[in-house]
Amino acid sequence: MRIRRGLYAQIMIATTVLCLCAIVAGEGMAWAYIDPGSGGMLWQLAVGALAAAAYFVRGLLQLFRQWAKAGASGKSSLVDDDQKR
Repeated sequence: MRIRRGLYAQIMIATTVLCLCAIVAGEGMAWAYIDPGSGGMLWQLAVGALAAAAYFVRGLLQLFRQWAKAGASGKSSLVDDDQKR
C-alpha cells in the first residue's frame, strides 16, 4: 500500500505534535539548574550560527554579482561557451 507524500507528512507532523504534548503534559516540577558550561556552549552556538549565515550570504552575493555581470555583458547564462561542451 502506497501512502501519498502529503499524507505521510501530515501523519509525521501529527505524531510529533502528539508526542510533544504528551511529554509536556506529563512533566512535573523540574528541580534542575543550568550549569556554567552551558552558557559558553550557547554562546558558541550563536557565534557559529552567525558565521554560517554570513558565509551563506556571501556565497549568495557572489552568485548575484556573477549573474549581474553576465547580464551586463550580454551572456545568456553564467556558464561560458567553453564549459558547455
